[in-house]
Amino acid sequence: MAVDTGRRKALIGNAVRLPIREKAVRRGVAAGTNVRVSPAFAAATRPDHVTSWLRALDGMNARLNGGASVADIGCGCGASTIVMAQAYPASRVVGFDTDATAIVRAGYAAARAGLPGRATFRAASAGTFPGTGYDLVTSFGGVHHDTRVPAGVAAHVRRSLAADGAWMIVEPFAGGQATESRLRAIVTAGGFTRFRRATQTPFNLVVEARP
Repeated sequence: MAVDTGRRKALIGNAVRLPIREKAVRRGVAAGTNVRVSPAFAAATRPDHVTSWLRALDGMNARLNGGASVADIGCGCGASTIVMAQAYPASRVVGFDTDATAIVRAGYAAARAGLPGRATFRAASAGTFPGTGYDLVTSFGGVHHDTRVPAGVAAHVRRSLAADGAWMIVEPFAGGQATESRLRAIVTAGGFTRFRRATQTPFNLVVEARP
């Protein structure tokens, strides 16, 4: 059944309200406090932003529309995972995070959004998540700032991708060229041979890495 744009945004908004708060809680903000969400993270929960970033990847929009396998690493409570599953009904998106409580909450959010089987979640780190042959791996923040061994994560992502797959990395654009250079060094050390800036916003840098 087709879902009109207004209702789709409402469904996603309801699904991601809790994940936004829980992402902050997972990063050390006490429960019950007023949580401020950065513009960079908030953009990753907006369907118009996420789909425009995915369309900026070479050939990825058609691939997702046709049915693709996606791993969303560092998904928190699943906001970005749910957004992608809503936007591309033919695809299957698996969200991974090390926080088991966040993963449970993500499953509840996906169920409320009506995504049985299309958005699923498992507890795993960015450097150990299971599966191979993914058409797309996504990282909405965290590669540049949060991972302890970023080159090791990049190598694992490289092994998990299909030969013609892509890794989309979205990072806060605070560092400008320095952020892009750092990301290039990380993915190159992990075995990727192609790297480009796919698009950008005032708050986010979006890069595409390929084997």
